[in-house]
Amino acid sequence: MSKVTRKRYSGEALEAIKGEQTLAGLAAKYAIHHTMIAQWKRPTIEGMGKHQEP
Repeated sequence: MSKVTRKRYSGEALEAIKGEQTLAGLAAKYAIHHTMIAQWKRPTIEGMGKHQEP
């Protein structure tokens, strides 16, 4: 069997964070479910806080 790799969608999460378009709009644009974008958005925001200087 071959190994299946999953595509990472960091661009969509960043666009969701910017808030210029709704999750539904981004989901339609990238042909993915809106909950997937929401799931990527949450850890991306949490990870951004870890990399900020005090």
